Amino acid sequence: MPVIRPCIGITAHRHHAAGDMCIHPGYTESVLRADGIPLVIPMVSDPDFYPDMLSLCDGFLLTGSEADVFPELYGKTPPASNVSDHWRDTQDFVILEHAETWGKPVFGICRGCQVMNVFRGGTLALHFRDLKTTEINHDGEDASGPPLHQATLLAEANLSCLVDNAQWNVNSLHRQVCERLGNTLRVAAFSADGFIEAIEDSQTPERFFAVQWHPERSPHGPDALSVALFQQLVQQARLWRGKNQQVTP
Repeated sequence: MPVIRPCIGITAHRHHAAGDMCIHPGYTESVLRADGIPLVIPMVSDPDFYPDMLSLCDGFLLTGSEADVFPELYGKTPPASNVSDHWRDTQDFVILEHAETWGKPVFGICRGCQVMNVFRGGTLALHFRDLKTTEINHDGEDASGPPLHQATLLAEANLSCLVDNAQWNVNSLHRQVCERLGNTLRVAAFSADGFIEAIEDSQTPERFFAVQWHPERSPHGPDALSVALFQQLVQQARLWRGKNQQVTP
């Protein structure tokens, strides 16, 4: 019997200027390179759609977006400049609840990292400069451009086991950052100026992990860390599929 590659559900986002749903090809290509099947999950108005759609997936990739995680979800007042997408917030929470219930792996990128923290009860800084003054520009104009700063993997983090080096040059395109971490989460990487750059679950770090930068968009092709992150997601999804093929919800 041929081995069926694991299916990775990937969140789409809305381009607010046009209202179109879209996805950067780097996400789907990165999953393909890791030997997974990318399945884009659209945002829909009917929540009854999600159980059937999510049951097709063995793991999930929560992507970045122009929209911030809605501040009221973590107890803060939205500023006048806030751009949120309630459909996207709802979709991400439904996916995370499904993944937690069934033990499926989740990898978050940029906004995905932030919403994973909020889902677990953590908080965000509305803008990284609200926490401290820094000369490092975390809010770049294009995540596909050259790296903006370094991220250092912590020795005790599972992510540090994926690669040989601790320090990596990363791109950056965000305003919000993780502030107080949610339940059972721990820091996996810091930037040179002390912001949280990666998080993971302290009990199942290989199944619940996220980074603030964009490993799907490297101007010179994926580096070893970027490749390893997607490989971990797909490998964990493959393990889940092998153990649960007969009990898919």
